[in-house]
Amino acid sequence: MVCMEIASNNQRIAYIDLMKGICIVLVVIVHCGVKFPYDVFNDMLQNLRMPLYFCLSGLFFKEYGSFFEFVIKKQIGLLSHTFSLLLSLMPFSTFSLTRK
Repeated sequence: MVCMEIASNNQRIAYIDLMKGICIVLVVIVHCGVKFPYDVFNDMLQNLRMPLYFCLSGLFFKEYGSFFEFVIKKQIGLLSHTFSLLLSLMPFSTFSLTRK
């Protein structure tokens, strides 16, 4: 439960952040189509980069109480951003529909 204590104190661990950064760089390298001379290394990158990133990110997941509280809290944030985007785009959509 040390990870939960660190997550609740908002402390950063440098080597975890470094490993997450390396995983992100590996994702970019693979998506750019860079191939390394050894096929074993390419296969290792394909199978390791995303699961390692998700594991490292999940180490410090903040506890919200129950699953229902977590879903409600996240959905309120997502819905408010979605509705504000829709409201800001509404004048453009009505203009394009009425213009002929």
